[in-house]
Amino acid sequence: MKITIITSGKTNLDYAKIGVQKYLKQITKFSKIKHIELKEKSFENKVLAYKDNSSYLIALDESGQHFTSRDFATFIKSVEVKNIKNLYFIIGPADGFGKDFLGKVNYTMSLSNLTFAHDLALLVFCETLYRSLSIKAGHPYHRD
Repeated sequence: MKITIITSGKTNLDYAKIGVQKYLKQITKFSKIKHIELKEKSFENKVLAYKDNSSYLIALDESGQHFTSRDFATFIKSVEVKNIKNLYFIIGPADGFGKDFLGKVNYTMSLSNLTFAHDLALLVFCETLYRSLSIKAGHPYHRD
């Protein structure tokens, strides 16, 4: 399964760019991954163009499902067994997603009850994804 993280706008904070690149590189031990930065104009329509029968779109939104790291690893496994070829995680614009958009994605998850700046949300998500993939693979990165 190939994983793609789609974000609205560019990552501006240098330390976030460095951290994101670090985790994306580490994730390649477990999965193919890429990060796509789209302009905010027509962002939701551009994202929905990726939706097809072999893809699964997950929006990161404060209204979404909360996971522990282990639960998120289990969730990723459950998506894999559905023969999904492309898993997309979407971090939206500063004003959030429209309700229509959230109704068209396959799933909505939340990183936290806290609100994060766009760059920090991306960095936190990349670490979270790496942690969950390492759990799934039996790698010792995560410790309970």
